Amino acid sequence: MKIGKSNKFSNTNNKLKPSNHDCIGIHITPQAIHAVLVSARSVNQISLEKYAITPLPQNVISNNGIEDHDQAVTYLQQTMRQLNSNCKNITVSLPQNLASIQVVQYNPAQTELTLDEFVEFEVSQTADLESSSYDYCYLSDTRQGKLQDILLVSCKRDDVDARLDLFSAANITPKQMDVDILAALNAVNFWINQQQPVLAGQNLAIFQVGIHSTSALITQNDRLLYKQEINLGHEHLMQAIRRNYQLSEGDAWNMVYAAGKPADFATKVGAVFQDQLTQEIQRFLQFYYTTNSHDQSTDVQQILVSGYQNDAALAIAERITQQVNIPTQQITPIAAAQANKRLDNTQLLSDSSLLTEAFGLAVRGL
Repeated sequence: MKIGKSNKFSNTNNKLKPSNHDCIGIHITPQAIHAVLVSARSVNQISLEKYAITPLPQNVISNNGIEDHDQAVTYLQQTMRQLNSNCKNITVSLPQNLASIQVVQYNPAQTELTLDEFVEFEVSQTADLESSSYDYCYLSDTRQGKLQDILLVSCKRDDVDARLDLFSAANITPKQMDVDILAALNAVNFWINQQQPVLAGQNLAIFQVGIHSTSALITQNDRLLYKQEINLGHEHLMQAIRRNYQLSEGDAWNMVYAAGKPADFATKVGAVFQDQLTQEIQRFLQFYYTTNSHDQSTDVQQILVSGYQNDAALAIAERITQQVNIPTQQITPIAAAQANKRLDNTQLLSDSSLLTEAFGLAVRGL
């Protein structure tokens, strides 16, 4: 979505086209600032040029907003210095807990409203239009029929302005803003197109493990059909590490993302978390089938898990497959891009699961 301090984003009806040769994606969480620089010759030739991860102290960014504006600006500037790029094409994220995401159906044959008017009407049903920012895009190729599926995103304008003010204070001028979960979905779709294009036509359950929760998505032919948040994320893993190893919160977070872990980590912490995640995925699928009109055309054919990686990462796919009887893969979307030879491959492998949203934002801006 294009951004500006107004209540309407310009719509994004076009599919991905490499109109820009490079783009920076910036994703901010309470734990760190993640920035990724990619370049592209075409949609199918995307290179990872640089990336930066800047850890944040506590109480700078919360799950609901910016707590310490000045410190956040300082760390943003530090991140951009580390990235060391002149690229001005920048896409930034908005936390999904600050946004409303819905799929609405527009039928021009049954209304006198234009699409813009229809979108404004839908936004006004749940929020004050004048104090809202919103954007929409067509889903897949549904425009060929009379009934059009529209992905509609809306949020409070104050939340958007607060993010823009933060970047402006750091001398960063974003050109696009996207909701973090949609950025993650964009990254997953890129991985599918590059690694397993056969999945593009299948019904997928995608689970993006985040800081506080796991986003569960059902997609069909790249269309978002269903979305729900699972109350299990990296924070739960961090708390388990604190209990088992008597560490401070900061040291526990370091262990969550460290490449090397204690010898007993897999049995004391990793396996327990994987069992919890597997159970939550099973509950989500049961709820999805129970609450949606069931027919074989909506059956999940493949499960993809992103954003989770540790020494036993491959085991999570096996656990889920055995539990729900659906083929499952643990994926790292950024690995589908060609890495610049100057990057440290060992460090990139360790960091890759943290870069999904930032990578999806960067690809979004190409």
